[in-house]
Amino acid sequence: MYPGKLAMREYFKKKYFIKDNPFAITPSPKEIVWADREDLFKQIKNAIDASISTSPSRLIINWGLWGCGKTHAMYYFTSELFKKKMQEQCGSSLDFVQVGIHLPRPIEAGSMANLLYSRIMNAITLEVIHKSILRIGEYAQSKGIGPFDLKRRLQSHFSALTKRKEYADVLTRLLKGAIRSFERKFFYGEKMTTRELKDLEVTRGIDSLDDMLEMLGLVTSVLTQPFEELPEMMSEIFIWIDENEALKELSPKDTFLYRSFLRDLFDYAPRDVTVFLNFSMSIGEDFSLVEASLGDALISRVDSNILFPPITTLDDCLKYVKQLIEHVRTRDVDDPYHPFTEDSVKLLLGTQIEKGILPRDINKIFTKALEIGYFKNTERIDEKFIESNRDLIFQKEVKVRFS
Repeated sequence: MYPGKLAMREYFKKKYFIKDNPFAITPSPKEIVWADREDLFKQIKNAIDASISTSPSRLIINWGLWGCGKTHAMYYFTSELFKKKMQEQCGSSLDFVQVGIHLPRPIEAGSMANLLYSRIMNAITLEVIHKSILRIGEYAQSKGIGPFDLKRRLQSHFSALTKRKEYADVLTRLLKGAIRSFERKFFYGEKMTTRELKDLEVTRGIDSLDDMLEMLGLVTSVLTQPFEELPEMMSEIFIWIDENEALKELSPKDTFLYRSFLRDLFDYAPRDVTVFLNFSMSIGEDFSLVEASLGDALISRVDSNILFPPITTLDDCLKYVKQLIEHVRTRDVDDPYHPFTEDSVKLLLGTQIEKGILPRDINKIFTKALEIGYFKNTERIDEKFIESNRDLIFQKEVKVRFS
């Protein structure tokens, strides 16, 4: 680790009683904490609860200004931490698939569908699919069902979930044991040799959009549908796709493929799949940007949309700051805002809150205050410190005149 970074962290621990700066400018998938914003949390949580409780697949739009927390929401709600909280609430038997990806940016025009399929399947993982098949094998053994009878029942079960018999056969053969390399290549849509196709007993790989959606539909059904008396392994497949505002930068062909992929996914997987699409906007833009990006056919399938608003009250800002600091606290302190004071926090936020403030902007301000505090060897970031360093904290433009 860079010595300066190590020194700053040690200073934070010794003087500020925090293990690191909790005010990240861009969210990390590693450090996950949800700070306040209770109404927004409730909207997303309610949508997830509804998806788990009912069968129909649904499409949900998350939208709002840049820096309002949409990427962070994706990381949080696709984290193991959130899954654990749901299992504590609903029981340990509850399980669901969490996919969180960013909008693919094809280098080669026309490859959007392949990239999207590959990222979703790699996030689900063949290991999870394999586990679901082996689980059926264990169930059959416990019921005294012989291997030949099980193969027949499995083929019948899978054939009811797909029109492609060879896909059903490929899944059935996963009962044999370890995953073979060419099976992995097939499921992930990678290029396969003629010999590998022959060994897998299929006529071609997963090449077309129909192939991809047929396999995704089959996989989601295998994971979320019961087999005879065996309950389903997963309650829902959640797919989050971030940065959809970048659709306007794609080629017309890739935009068409993206819209078609999502629109038709709900035909191939009409049950137990929930897709969240994140859209970030600049000031002055509104939901019409989402409508123009997705097109009428896909917009007509939107179940609901969730607005990520700026934080508009000082009380909510105080809760947000306090909970982020609590997440990295290393010891008990008398003041929950330490190394800040409540008054210094109010001073930092007071002039910013009038028109609403974005979580990212709060993080920028408090990151700057912590760093200046370190470089100036300050033990407490109080009102006096804020006033004397206001220009540095808020980064007012400094004009330099050259002679």
